[in-house]
Amino acid sequence: MNGLAGGFLALSVLACSGTPQTAGLHEPLRVNYGGGRNAQFIAAPLPGWKPLSDAETLANVVPQAPTISLNVAASVVRVSDTGLVISGATSSEAVAVGIRFLDLGSGYWVLPVAGQDPTRPGTFTWSATLDFGSAITAGFHPLTVVAIDSAGHAGTQTETELCIQSDIPDNLSSCSAGSKPPTTVLSMVWDTPVDLDLRVVTPAGKTVDPKHPSTAVALKGVVDPSLKGTGIFDTDAERGCVDTGHRRENLVWQDAPDPGRYLVYASLYSACSQPAVRFTVSLNQPGPAEDGGVHHLLSTFERTGELLAMDADGGTKLGLFVTEFVVQP
Repeated sequence: MNGLAGGFLALSVLACSGTPQTAGLHEPLRVNYGGGRNAQFIAAPLPGWKPLSDAETLANVVPQAPTISLNVAASVVRVSDTGLVISGATSSEAVAVGIRFLDLGSGYWVLPVAGQDPTRPGTFTWSATLDFGSAITAGFHPLTVVAIDSAGHAGTQTETELCIQSDIPDNLSSCSAGSKPPTTVLSMVWDTPVDLDLRVVTPAGKTVDPKHPSTAVALKGVVDPSLKGTGIFDTDAERGCVDTGHRRENLVWQDAPDPGRYLVYASLYSACSQPAVRFTVSLNQPGPAEDGGVHHLLSTFERTGELLAMDADGGTKLGLFVTEFVVQP
C-alpha cells in the first residue's frame, strides 16, 4: 500500500515540474499497467544516469539509487504487436518507474511500483504491458527503464535491446548480419477490419492467394513449396472477419521468383459489415548492407486503392487489378 501511494506521489511531482505532457497516442511505445490503466506520458528525455557499461558492471561499479531490474517476456516483437509484458524490482527508495525507447519517440512513460516483494525484503515489484506502434523501423532498439523516488530523483537506467521485426518478413535480417533476407516480398496492407486478399496470377497462369498460398505448379497433383522460384503467402489476415489487428498479407520469395509477368489484384472476400477499405500494395527487395552488415527490405514500388462493400465477392472473382511486374530471366 505504501509503494502504491508513493507511486502516485511521484507522478504528482513529475506532473507539477513544468514538463510538457501529452497523451502519447502517436508514440512508438504505449504503456499500461495494473489491469489496463494507462501509464502517464512525459514529453521529455528519460531521467537518471546512463546504463552501466559491461566494463563498469564487471568492475562492480555501484549503480545510483534508486536501482531497478528489468525482465522481458520476449526479445523479438513485431511492429503493431500488443501485450508484451515486462517486469522487475526496484530498491526501497523507488515509488515509480520510467520507460521508453532511448532512440525513438519524444518522451517516456511513468507508472507506480506495485508493492513490496515478499521474497526480497527492501525491494518493490513493478510490471507493465507494452503496445508497439506501426512505424517503428525494423532492427534493434534499446528499451530502457529507470526507478524514480518520491522527490522525482532517478537512479541508474537499465536497458535491453529489443529486436523489432517488420510486418514485411525479412528473416530477421534487420537484427542479424548473418541472416539473409528474402529476395522479393509482395505485400498488401489495409486500414479496415475486412477479409481482403492479395491475389496474384503467375507467369504459369496459376492464381494464388492466402487460401491457395504457393506459386509452385503441381506436378502429378503434388505441389512442392520448396522448389526454387516459389513464392509462399505468410498468412490469411482477418480471415472469417476475425480482427487480429494485423491487416497485412505477404507473398514471399526466398530466392528469385520464376521469370515472367505477374498480375496483382486486391480481392475483397468479405466486407465484414464495413462500408469500404483502403489498401496499399508494395514490392519490397533487399537494400544495401548497412552498418554491422544488416539488411533492410526497401519498397521499390507502391500503389494504393479502395474497394467498397459492394465489391465483396467471396473469392469468386479475381478482384481489382492493381498492377503488374515482370521478372527478367
